[in-house]
Amino acid sequence: MPSTCSIAKELREAQLTNESLSRHAELSGLTIALMYEACLAEESRWAGYIAFLPKSCPGLPLFWAAEDLQRLKSSSALDKMTGRGCSYTRSMEQPSEAAQRYAATVAPFLKSCTRTADVLPPSNMSTQALYLWAIAIISSYSFTIGSDRFQAMVPVWDAVNHVTGQCNTRLHHCAELGALQMIATAHIAKGQQVVNDFGPLSNGELLRRYGFVECSDNPHDCVELSVEDVMQNCEQWRAMHAQQPLPMLNASGKNLSRIADGEAKRQVAGKCSVSASASTAASDLASCSSRQARSKVASVIPTAWQERLFPRCGWFWVSAAGVPEPRLLEAVRLHCLPEQDFWRVLRRLSACQRSGDAPTCEARDVPAGFRECLQFVVRARREQFGLSGDQSKSIHETAAHAKRAGSSATLGNEQAGSIVVSGELHCLDKLDKYISSTSPESLVQQSLTVWLKRKSRKQKDI
Repeated sequence: MPSTCSIAKELREAQLTNESLSRHAELSGLTIALMYEACLAEESRWAGYIAFLPKSCPGLPLFWAAEDLQRLKSSSALDKMTGRGCSYTRSMEQPSEAAQRYAATVAPFLKSCTRTADVLPPSNMSTQALYLWAIAIISSYSFTIGSDRFQAMVPVWDAVNHVTGQCNTRLHHCAELGALQMIATAHIAKGQQVVNDFGPLSNGELLRRYGFVECSDNPHDCVELSVEDVMQNCEQWRAMHAQQPLPMLNASGKNLSRIADGEAKRQVAGKCSVSASASTAASDLASCSSRQARSKVASVIPTAWQERLFPRCGWFWVSAAGVPEPRLLEAVRLHCLPEQDFWRVLRRLSACQRSGDAPTCEARDVPAGFRECLQFVVRARREQFGLSGDQSKSIHETAAHAKRAGSSATLGNEQAGSIVVSGELHCLDKLDKYISSTSPESLVQQSLTVWLKRKSRKQKDI
């Protein structure tokens, strides 16, 4: 952990340890700590452990050549790594946006800290190379432990591999004993591999975070659609069908309360057009001193609106079977509603939030063109790959051959990339068929589960 390294005091003063309550800050602190201890070599108390760690991680796309990265074009793995389509992301697992994080946090610390300025000059190419190695190691080998969610490197724990469906051990932090435990969950014979479970991760996420994919069918494979792209595609669909944009559900998802304020004033004073922009709505409310107007906000917008509708990771997901998560359906549905129905639906949802009742679906809650808009969003996602029919066929064939011929350890970048992209294309095809074969009424019923109590629904936040 950052708090157990040789520059713990400096990292704590820079608020780059667990005490900062920022996971991204703690990850940066752990990255710097690993870089510094590696520079100390034999003088580091962690020298033996650092010597055990791999000297390179060629399987991670972070180290792929530009030509190899093209094989992942428009996959969520590459988009997350580079930050494309992630403007709404609030929580992202490493490694992502490496250059941005280095410039924003790591380089300023290395430059200002007297103990690191000479050992790790931030502008030096070797320092930047060491940084990439460190974030790769932390991505592949670190753990989040304890109720305080400490980010830490854990010797021995990090030597255990992941194989979907074959987990035979559980890693546990026992606060009472102050111990880290490895507990067998099944009989492990002598010589048998000890297997961990990294979580329900798709091949894309396994590749991005750990540098490998699984050759056997991965039941957790999925395709992800960024919140930003979905919102932009919905607005494009509205424009094509001559509907006014709904500024409340813009690409950033951050203007919700401001639009609610504008609607609240309209409800009270009979002013402020529903189709007004976010800035106009906020301005109108600012000129209205009525407390009654402001109190209307609570009845128009549910308190946990953004948390319920937009994933913290910034990406909607679709399962390997082609079933979309309810939040994707609900975000698109709200975008398809005519403005008058849009505000009516929000008021009813707010009433359900207050009463605790499950939201119900009326005939007018199913907007005309809902299914067509969903299909537009799906096809726009597929077009991002920029693949012709022959190119898609070639990728599927390469992926199928790789799965038949090799193990995860022997796959090359082309094969690994093909498995990831092939899996996402298959999910999109199944999603398109799912939408076509499901009635709009059933799709709305699924979307409304977003507003149920959290304990009664299952969420996946990558």
